[in-house]
Amino acid sequence: MTDLGGQEQHVLILAPVGKDALLARQVLESSSIGALICLSMEALVAKVKEGYGAILLAEEALDPVSTRLLSEALKGQPAWSDIPIVLLTSRGEASEAGMRIWNTFAAGGNVTIHERPVRTHTLVSALQVALRSRRRQYQVRKLLLEQEEATRQRDEFISIASHELRTPITSLKLQTQLTRRMLSKDEPGLLPLDRLGKFFRNTDLQISRLAKLVEDMLDVSRINIGKFMVTREDFDLATVVREVVDQFSSQLAASGNTVEISMESCQGRWDRYRLEQVLNNLITNAIRYAPGAPIRIEGEQDSRFVRLSFCDEGPGIAKDKVGKIFDRFERATTGFGITGLGLGLYICRQIVEAHGGTIRVESDAGQGVRFVLELPRFEEGSPPMEMAPPAS
Repeated sequence: MTDLGGQEQHVLILAPVGKDALLARQVLESSSIGALICLSMEALVAKVKEGYGAILLAEEALDPVSTRLLSEALKGQPAWSDIPIVLLTSRGEASEAGMRIWNTFAAGGNVTIHERPVRTHTLVSALQVALRSRRRQYQVRKLLLEQEEATRQRDEFISIASHELRTPITSLKLQTQLTRRMLSKDEPGLLPLDRLGKFFRNTDLQISRLAKLVEDMLDVSRINIGKFMVTREDFDLATVVREVVDQFSSQLAASGNTVEISMESCQGRWDRYRLEQVLNNLITNAIRYAPGAPIRIEGEQDSRFVRLSFCDEGPGIAKDKVGKIFDRFERATTGFGITGLGLGLYICRQIVEAHGGTIRVESDAGQGVRFVLELPRFEEGSPPMEMAPPAS
């Protein structure tokens, strides 16, 4: 049962006498309550399954067969659902229909019986209460679904994080054991210092990987509790781009990626560390998912914004994945299978939006990837910065 355009706030009416049903609908709609007349119990049962909010019944509509049909339909509802029923009888609970429906449905606690003639405001009030009850049921269902999804994401994250953390830890353990064995005997061709140098280089690489994984998890925690902050300072984004690319020179050479930067001075007031984090993620993704592909970084500015374009000529992203690429725990697939925590681009988006900017991706399978960042050059409420003159 789902929310289908507000149907959960509409009343189903079943009354054998057509004019009674029309009158009831008129009364409800005059009080801004949506209503739908059903011509049979079969039609009403079908609508119950579509997610309507409450049922208004006349006792004449409830012969034993109809009562059984309704009872079976209500028993088939999800555990969270208990559609309210308002029954109009000639003699209240003492009527035959009143006793039948009371004995059949009252255990659920969501049946109200009114003796006719019933005052208009009494009927309207009873159905307003019923619809409020129904609304709360949908709210509870939403909370349950959100909780289930949060639990699923938590369990998935723990599983992924455990796997990603285990890989560098296992590598460090193996390297330590291997180095200890190598240093305990004299093997020709490798001096102890050579062995130690290789060990420390590998160790440093794995420690850096562990540190990034931990920092990503901490960032997600900060985002969740609303403590993800940016600390602004004035700097040239073009200089930072070149510095970050230079830091990746060895990894880029190993992966066969070349980088072309077309960017003049782009002055602004941003969080230097956080924008370095964005660039690190974009370059790391290009190395991981588009090895050997050329990378182009282009930037321009006007009086208010800097626009940064980061492109690679790799395999691209499938159309069905493009809309999800910035979601938390969304992971891409490489030739070595699924990799990473699926947090990098999610954190990138949070960083850019914390600066008041936007980030989007343009891609299709086999056509490379283009990330476009647009960042305000200054904080909202602060004076615009003068445009820097073109570099000579």
